[in-house]
Amino acid sequence: MRPELQKKIDQSIRILRMMSNAYGGVMELGYSGGKDSDVILQLAREAGIPIRPIYKCTTIDPPGTIKHAQEMGVEIIRPKQTFAQLVAKKGMPNRQRRFCCDVLKEYKIMDKVIIGVRREESAKRAERYKEPTACRVYGEGCETEQSIQPINNLKAWLQRLGIDAATIQSMVVPVIQSSMTQNPRVLELEDMIKSNEQLLLFSESPLLPWAVGNCAVEANNSDLRRLIKSGPHAKIDPVAGLENAIYCFDLSEGRIQ
Repeated sequence: MRPELQKKIDQSIRILRMMSNAYGGVMELGYSGGKDSDVILQLAREAGIPIRPIYKCTTIDPPGTIKHAQEMGVEIIRPKQTFAQLVAKKGMPNRQRRFCCDVLKEYKIMDKVIIGVRREESAKRAERYKEPTACRVYGEGCETEQSIQPINNLKAWLQRLGIDAATIQSMVVPVIQSSMTQNPRVLELEDMIKSNEQLLLFSESPLLPWAVGNCAVEANNSDLRRLIKSGPHAKIDPVAGLENAIYCFDLSEGRIQ
């Protein structure tokens, strides 16, 4: 096996184990019968994590696909309505009216779902899914994407310290890095840095001043601003951490919801 392929396999297995350690319990594995599903199923089994592989039958599936899913030991679940019943009610689906996917394939069974997605399938997927991974978290009628690796590393570390899951959940606050959430914090940081009253004091360590010098501010059409790197090799992690700390403090004080 080529070293670069083995590296990707090892990385994928580590990510799956981190997800399992962070979330706990059995996770659904979305299975379609294709090669991507076969790969993620094999990786999950090699990782040794508890999974429930599920194939969502659309009622018009090729018999060979159903047979393959059964041979792979995957659970097959039938929908509440058949494809023919949906067409009788709503007409034929098309690219603009994909109601059949909502009813037949994209409904929730478990809260946590593992899926296999190849970025090479389309330009949109290449833009949407970034390595090492992104995952969907089902909420109250919506889905959000978040990078899971740093969050789960922190949760796993806190768990090893003996802290219970409920306390960890209340302690770890994922911060969405977008201009909408960053804007107030960027403005506060700018005021602190530019103020003559020394509102932001640096230690003798050169790390934070260096990171501040690496920052640039990007504004969108609505004049919402967020921090970005001034160059491809610039590091701004200490400033981003400070910005997130301001956000979490405001959140804990009830200043934002």
